Amino acid sequence: MEHYCHDPLPGQGYIRLATIHPGKFEDDIVVSFHTSTFPNNTLPYEALSYVWGSDKSHTPIYISEDNTAIANGSRDVSQMGFKQLWVTQNLDVALRHLRYDEAPRVMWTDALCINQTNEVEKGPQVAMMGEIFRLACRVIAWLGPDENDSNRALHLMNYFGSQVEVDFVKQEMRPVAGCTNRSIGDCNIGLPLQDRDVSSIYHLLCRQWFERLWIRQEIYLAGPEAVIMCGLNQVKWSSFRRGLACTYLKHTPNLTEQFNTRMNVLHGFIFQENFNKLMDLDHKYNNTQCLDPRDRLYAVLAMLKDDEKALIPSPDYTQPYDKLYATVVRNWIGSNNSLNILCQCRPNDGTCPSWVPDWSKPDTRSIVFAPYIYMSPFTSWHEFPHPDVLRVMGVSKCVVSEYHQLPQLSNHRNILLEQIRTLLLKVDLEEKHATKDYTRLLAHDNFPYSFDPPIFNFPDFEVAEQCVEFIMSDRDINGASNKK
Repeated sequence: MEHYCHDPLPGQGYIRLATIHPGKFEDDIVVSFHTSTFPNNTLPYEALSYVWGSDKSHTPIYISEDNTAIANGSRDVSQMGFKQLWVTQNLDVALRHLRYDEAPRVMWTDALCINQTNEVEKGPQVAMMGEIFRLACRVIAWLGPDENDSNRALHLMNYFGSQVEVDFVKQEMRPVAGCTNRSIGDCNIGLPLQDRDVSSIYHLLCRQWFERLWIRQEIYLAGPEAVIMCGLNQVKWSSFRRGLACTYLKHTPNLTEQFNTRMNVLHGFIFQENFNKLMDLDHKYNNTQCLDPRDRLYAVLAMLKDDEKALIPSPDYTQPYDKLYATVVRNWIGSNNSLNILCQCRPNDGTCPSWVPDWSKPDTRSIVFAPYIYMSPFTSWHEFPHPDVLRVMGVSKCVVSEYHQLPQLSNHRNILLEQIRTLLLKVDLEEKHATKDYTRLLAHDNFPYSFDPPIFNFPDFEVAEQCVEFIMSDRDINGASNKK
């Protein structure tokens, strides 16, 4: 059977829409494409947010070049001259769940509607994706088939979400008017969750969809009709998100450590703001995944403030990612007359210049050592004698002779203290610094009287040093003396 090749788009102001023809779940999937100007309010469409899945497992769908709906049960794809288009197993399963039995369904799906083999076409299409999702009549977030009691988890999230009103900026919650259970909106009362409930919600929140970087703009730019779909069941995204916030904000004693850790990982997803800065890339999106390193920037483009968006060139998948990153950093430094973005740099394998953050690699530094600590309000002299060279003026302070990699630090206080103890004792065996040096390191040398006027949100040096002495002692971290 002949392989399908996309016809070229007429220009940059066009998109393809896919009509999914009706059929039973087990029928072969038949799709027709229609080219439309964009934006075009005369042709409503739904947009699909999903996980591509493994490139090692593909299955064919069939492309009909006749856009007339094909009656269910009246086709034999082997006799109808259809062409084949190979898609991932994940997309095949999603389309089977989304397909109607008796009516066609018009959708925009990146793997189908963008010619993935044409790097030149991909750039302008990716640049429009924020608007494609924003203007869709509905966005469907496909989490995957029904498994691990996912229907129960969806029901619980929807129920909790229906009982509360959430201020996502202040991260506050209260009972919604007309709720049936006011205790759900009380942060001091735990959620009425049984072990089965906890397990079902945990497994749902561990699905790959929550790991994808692209879904941040896909779901947050979506309209009010957006839904979360798992198997054949779906709930409104707005209610699901309130349910997530409710689960995060309430203190529920019987939640497992795994569950709490997962909720902490999803904090940025739950309370995400629509507009971000390039300086937020590591902090907000470091634990997300994308297949192409250029998408570390392209996938958040639609959510950036206009002045920051202007620093990123139009999406171009023919350009190596290290060149893209370097261009963006040069633009940022020139626009802000500041070197603060260098705080996102860390040791790399040499793919990028040392002054260019390699956003394609995970940042293993702990949030304890927040990058903003290293920022300066002062203008820094700099020049670029060569596109790959940044020259700055500085003062020689010290030489770094050894670099110790931080472990992935725990969210559990006592485990965190044990990790810091292990690291400090390891360093101290070799360096033998005074306790005050480690105190300044762990507190980033920020104490009340380091500022004028003093900032009393920071700990006193003496108190901080006592904490470091405790950490480096042989006293039991889990003992009664460690209560504050």
